[in-house]
Amino acid sequence: MRASLAVLVAFSLGCGRIGANSGQQPFKPTRGVVLISIDTLRADHLSGYGYDRPTSPFLDSLAQRGVRFERVFAQMPNTLTSHMTALTGLYPAEHGVYPPDGVLSPQIPILAELFHQAGYRTGGVTEAGYMKGGYGFSRGFDSFSDQWPDRSPDADHIKNRRLQSTLAQGLAFLRSIGAGQRFFLFLHTYAVHAPYDPPQPYDGMFWKRPAPDVFVPTGANLDRFNKVGGELPAGALDYFRALYDGEIRYTDDQLKAFFSQLDGLGLGTDLTIVIMSDHGEEFLEHGILEHSQLYRETLHVPLIVVHPQLHRGLEVGEPVELVDLTPTLCALARLHCPDGLSGRSLARELRGKGPPHPDAYAYSEMNKGAERTLIWSDGGRRYQLVDTAVGQNAWLGRHFSFDLPVGRDSFEIKSFQTPRQAEMIVDGEDVRTLDLTPRWQVVRVGEQVGRRRRRVTVRSDHCTELHVKLGRVRCLAFSIRRPQPERIELFDMIDDPAETQDVSRRQPAIVSRLLRELKHYESGPRAPAGHLKITGRHKRRLKALGYLD
Repeated sequence: MRASLAVLVAFSLGCGRIGANSGQQPFKPTRGVVLISIDTLRADHLSGYGYDRPTSPFLDSLAQRGVRFERVFAQMPNTLTSHMTALTGLYPAEHGVYPPDGVLSPQIPILAELFHQAGYRTGGVTEAGYMKGGYGFSRGFDSFSDQWPDRSPDADHIKNRRLQSTLAQGLAFLRSIGAGQRFFLFLHTYAVHAPYDPPQPYDGMFWKRPAPDVFVPTGANLDRFNKVGGELPAGALDYFRALYDGEIRYTDDQLKAFFSQLDGLGLGTDLTIVIMSDHGEEFLEHGILEHSQLYRETLHVPLIVVHPQLHRGLEVGEPVELVDLTPTLCALARLHCPDGLSGRSLARELRGKGPPHPDAYAYSEMNKGAERTLIWSDGGRRYQLVDTAVGQNAWLGRHFSFDLPVGRDSFEIKSFQTPRQAEMIVDGEDVRTLDLTPRWQVVRVGEQVGRRRRRVTVRSDHCTELHVKLGRVRCLAFSIRRPQPERIELFDMIDDPAETQDVSRRQPAIVSRLLRELKHYESGPRAPAGHLKITGRHKRRLKALGYLD
């Protein structure tokens, strides 16, 4: 279900039980539901999703007990907004919770509240940062913890201790469950998030050589590399991937130990298990590190669902979205759910029946909708459209590509604060060097050949660092106007799964169709979001994760 244009300010909790109108017998609720979110876990680095390293033997075995969704897409590559989408069933613009300080409106229900109102005992453990309870994540929980366990100065980088503490707290909650009592447990971990620092022996599991001479891959260092630029030394990117993969394998082994203890608690069979992630991670596939662009590596995430009534080892290949998680869990637990959710129940897919419509869409965004993407599949074809726009006169970093519309042969550009040089590339060919000043100047691109957009790239030789709100550092180089800079890309996800070839100019009909479809996702907030005051320890935690400078 796509976003409604209507703005709702309240929800009804009296809708019918999801699944009753699906033509199938409703699911029988299990005694308990365990939802685990592994932050920053990209699906294609799991062996069960086709990766060539044995990173996830336990998760692979778990998928064989239930259903693995092969193509799940996050609605934003950001921990705060993506989790809020998954746990409310609303798209980002509808719940309005954006970093760094958005707080979910009390008028919008969140998943734990639905379980709590249905009589479940609810427990939640997160590892703070953008999963701090103050953003709205603690609502509906009988017990909730978002405290990092260590107080030593370097504790922010000892992620293995945090994961062990998170799982131990989860087990303590399960041990406290009374006989016959139903429960919902939500666990979240940053164990795969930067900094990439798996404990021994996982730090050398996929890297047998000496470490290259490169910066420590903390979030702050990765972010600075993206802003300032430069070249990584030989082997550095493979080294980062190996450490990231070691973190995945470590997490997989810890989850194996966690679930092995559930049998001893008598909870091993009558249980619904869901494994998810909020977004993936970039390793220069599209020019930068971390996770801030709308491509497959940041949006394609795992989703594994285990339930006694599901087919064992079923794989679902149609694209689905994280926004579908809440209505799906409502279906599995037969909860009364909010009316008007934009996500849809995946009950049909869980039963192996396929999607309700031949066309499947997945939407994602960044920068409050200034950057948008839509993935479309009709069963035989699968495309991703990426629409990247910046505001008129907005300051940009060292590098930006945009489309010059048909009929335009020039644009205007100026430097940020000081003169600098920039390389101009048109349709992949170096054209000339620009001498930029802080005054607007007209740059002519040359004669247009044919009736198609031209791709212009401006790459500056340096940028100027500027400190902004909450200690963030931006590195700015130039601004472009007339036309307003916008870039439209289209990728054939079947013939080009790595998304290396933009086919937008060869497929104008598909571009036009998907641009029209994007209008269905334009919406306002269902209720105004609040704002969280970020100070002290919370600010330090966000800095440790690389969210703030």
